[in-house]
Amino acid sequence: MKKYPKILITPGDPSGIGYDILINIAKKKFPAKIIAITNINHLKERAKLLNEKINFIDVNLDNDNLPLDSKKNILVHNIKNNKKVKVGCPSVKHAPMILESLDTAIEACLKKKIRRYSYWASSKKYLNKI
Repeated sequence: MKKYPKILITPGDPSGIGYDILINIAKKKFPAKIIAITNINHLKERAKLLNEKINFIDVNLDNDNLPLDSKKNILVHNIKNNKKVKVGCPSVKHAPMILESLDTAIEACLKKKIRRYSYWASSKKYLNKI
């Protein structure tokens, strides 16, 4: 059986364009296990706002039996965050979630649990306030 690589994406602040890009990526099929490390509810809200019908699958990075990427599916390693999101208005209140997603991705890299990692920038202005 062919082993497909895990590719992690941290889409940055939930008020930014990273979430839109991630939802657009779900329209294509890739020969990989693409996993977003972020809050699954924020992704669901953004998909609804964009009128996109996407299946979000809550997964654990330690699981090697993840489903292969397919159209209209996004695998999500869920990071808890119950802060309200206002699209287009970055907020320091999201910084702890963003930092936790980065820490999770870095830890997975160090443990060699993944093949690739893509960091989508967040405003340092807000991250530095923590």
